[in-house]
Amino acid sequence: MHEYLELEKAAMEKLADMKTAGIIKTLAPYAGELDEAAAKNLTGMTNLAPFVYLAPGIIRTRPAGGMDEIEVKLIVLAGCRCNLAPGAQIKGGDEIYNLLESLKSRLDRKTIATGWLPLRREMEYPVAMPASGNMAVYIAVYSTSTKR
Repeated sequence: MHEYLELEKAAMEKLADMKTAGIIKTLAPYAGELDEAAAKNLTGMTNLAPFVYLAPGIIRTRPAGGMDEIEVKLIVLAGCRCNLAPGAQIKGGDEIYNLLESLKSRLDRKTIATGWLPLRREMEYPVAMPASGNMAVYIAVYSTSTKR
């Protein structure tokens, strides 16, 4: 099995309880949901929110003493609705940060697949903030490696 598919499957299993518990509505591999049209008007994504999509990141292979060290980046897209009130603080603004914390508690420094080192959260950054609609979307990048 390709390294990315192996990790994607393991991450989906690790995050499945978020859907069961009602923390998220959508958990799926990324398939272009945030395409150019959606990026202009994220309100079309509200029926999927809160959501978590997994996408492949960079895969690097380096020689390591007769084996290969394989490093894989797992991209996690997380989004939720934020209620906007003109001139007021974003209501529900903590929801996106709670979602990111839920992801971090399940993924960061956790071994999700046999033979792989624990995932490490490398960064989180906003893709869309409530000013561009009523959705907040963040990307979180996790990485892990193995030798084969």
